[in-house]
Amino acid sequence: MRLAAVWTCLFLGLASPAVQAQPAPVDINRASMGELTAVPYIGRKRAEAIMKGRPWQNVDELAVKYVVPRKYLDKIRDRLAAP
Repeated sequence: MRLAAVWTCLFLGLASPAVQAQPAPVDINRASMGELTAVPYIGRKRAEAIMKGRPWQNVDELAVKYVVPRKYLDKIRDRLAAP
């Protein structure tokens, strides 16, 4: 009975967030406005600033140049990339 409950939870998407796949990181040097604004804490103005500041050497530059505050960048770091 317990195994059936686990399978039901997995089937219905009720698994813990750690089990669910994370979205692929957004490349801040190539992403469109829509891709950037889909990231939490990145609104239209921040997305425009990111696009205007290209090319970025690394994600930390966003905080250094005051595009994204450090407290937000630390929360979304795994959602951004600058290859």
